[in-house]
Amino acid sequence: MLEQQGWSVWWDRKIPPGRSFDEVIEEALVGARCVIVLWSKESVKSDWVKEEASEGARRKILVPVLIEDVGIPLGFRRIQAAQLIDWQGDVADPNAGQFIDSISAFIGYPQGEKPESDSKPAVGKQEERKPWQRGAKEESYSPRTKRPLRSQPREDLTEDKAQIMVKKKGYFDTKVNTSGAGITHEYEIRVDGMVVHDHATGLMWQQSGSEKAMSYKKAKAYIEALNRQQFAGFNDWRLPTIEEAISLREPGKKSGDLYIDPVFDQKQICIWTSDRKTFF
Repeated sequence: MLEQQGWSVWWDRKIPPGRSFDEVIEEALVGARCVIVLWSKESVKSDWVKEEASEGARRKILVPVLIEDVGIPLGFRRIQAAQLIDWQGDVADPNAGQFIDSISAFIGYPQGEKPESDSKPAVGKQEERKPWQRGAKEESYSPRTKRPLRSQPREDLTEDKAQIMVKKKGYFDTKVNTSGAGITHEYEIRVDGMVVHDHATGLMWQQSGSEKAMSYKKAKAYIEALNRQQFAGFNDWRLPTIEEAISLREPGKKSGDLYIDPVFDQKQICIWTSDRKTFF
């Protein structure tokens, strides 16, 4: 039904030979704009299904569906489930229509159809010092872009040079430049809360990021997965430069113990950059 409506659908049965089950599912969830869980006699007993549903619920993109008369697991009963227990495959069925509407609220209507009313975005977002990862991409600069930043990595950027750059440009850092004022951002949450667009720098960031700490090699694979899955509808995600990454720093704690605007998720406490495999 969903593919007939014009949407691309990924099932957790599609595990390529030679790939680990959890790795492939995590990559798919990263790029998902909507997570659908089918509650049945078998799925309510599956820990894997519950984990996938938990990720969808955390990102507020979960659409649960009852396909058998079962009790929904306790942690998911607050989210209204679509009723397709007796559904016979008729897309014109009112319950099927409500199901499609629920998905469209997250990713837009299929085949160019327009909703009757505007939908509002759902607004949220060390082991061996391995950073988490948050993807970045450039938006087209507009008259509102006040401070475009270096986007190309530098192979010659040593730690000393990076520290000089931080001080010279007035970025805030708890060790290098505590007197730095940083950047006055103009954040806008877009794509159902999945990304944050900073009009001050012209950059678009993931609102959240990876759930686990990872090596630099895995961070690059994470970015490749974002592009392969066209996360939030884009395929030009990349690692930020040090200059771009440190621009997120705020000259004071604003999100728990983090020096970052609360518009972002608090789970990623440091991230890799594209400059000589360094991170902030």
